[in-house]
Amino acid sequence: MKVSIVMGSESDREFVESGIEVLKEAKVEYELNVYSAHRNLQGLLTYLKNMPQDVRVIIAVAGLCAALPGIVAS
Repeated sequence: MKVSIVMGSESDREFVESGIEVLKEAKVEYELNVYSAHRNLQGLLTYLKNMPQDVRVIIAVAGLCAALPGIVAS
């Protein structure tokens, strides 16, 4: 099982650091990606369509906007 963490921008990293530590302690494989729903929508959609098959959980993090988690959920 792998977890995909998708951030809206590099500045969101501070919000995921504690979660990454939990994943590391539990020895859960994860990948960290940056895709802005506003500045790189096509890149985000391409990533979601071609997501590795071993990804079972997606954590979407966006600072002040819910666009990224909303698009990932849809």
